[in-house]
Amino acid sequence: TKVEMDMRLEAAAFSELAENTKDDPGFRVPAVDWERTGRDVITMEWIDGVKMNDLTGLAAAGHDLKAIAANLVQSFLRHTLRDGFFHADMHPGNLFVEPDGTIVAVDLGIAGRLGKKERRFLAEILYGFIVRDYRRVAEVHFEAGYVPRQHNV
Repeated sequence: TKVEMDMRLEAAAFSELAENTKDDPGFRVPAVDWERTGRDVITMEWIDGVKMNDLTGLAAAGHDLKAIAANLVQSFLRHTLRDGFFHADMHPGNLFVEPDGTIVAVDLGIAGRLGKKERRFLAEILYGFIVRDYRRVAEVHFEAGYVPRQHNV
């Protein structure tokens, strides 16, 4: 639709994520050039990094792949649980790694938003899996309304 193709919406998502993550270590998004961005085009800064799916290039650049993976997961959880706004298409083709190891996410055409209640449910579910409290995971699914009440744990 015309709304989905309005590049200013994606640019706004970049600006929101940039503001949310400005003090976060090891993650950023490109700055939007608002004077050259309109309905049909988005203009951003050039990213000089290695694509996340270029494992050989990342290794050749001296990056620690385990550290990058940990940073990516921590960044995504921070965006999702802290801010309630996240990049919803973070596959390796949309991620670059800069020489200093900072992850740069591009293509914010798909973004997600969670309210405080949904963030709490997600955090409780993830914590339940981490501590292997699967009964609690199931209970949270019921509390959240993800499972109809006529079922039981």
